[in-house]
Amino acid sequence: MISKSIFFAAVTTLASVLLFADIREARAAVNIVNCPSFTATPYALPNGTHGNNYALSMGNASLSCAQATNYAKKLITEHAPVGHIGQFMLSGGPAGYECAAQGDSTGLAYRGGCNKPSADFSGPSFGWRPE
Repeated sequence: MISKSIFFAAVTTLASVLLFADIREARAAVNIVNCPSFTATPYALPNGTHGNNYALSMGNASLSCAQATNYAKKLITEHAPVGHIGQFMLSGGPAGYECAAQGDSTGLAYRGGCNKPSADFSGPSFGWRPE
């Protein structure tokens, strides 16, 4: 098992790659799939931003968009500490994956991702964020 600090660094890097998939270098390094947007549990941010539409992207996918969306919908409802700086580990993702998220102002995991750990950080992954 990799250390939490390495995992957080990998998730943060991966989230940047997945959520800003228009970076050409990132696309060359990771096979990115942008899945259809979906509606799920509403989020509310401290700045007043709120909604219930989410974007989902996958890197080196081993799941279908439908499977990843179902996991994201489930994980969004998990508790992530309000005001927590960085990412908070979640349980309930696909077998063999490690998941982390950031909490909104109500404590829901409104932004996060899951990856299957690998030595070179090229394992399959998916991430969700407000759209």
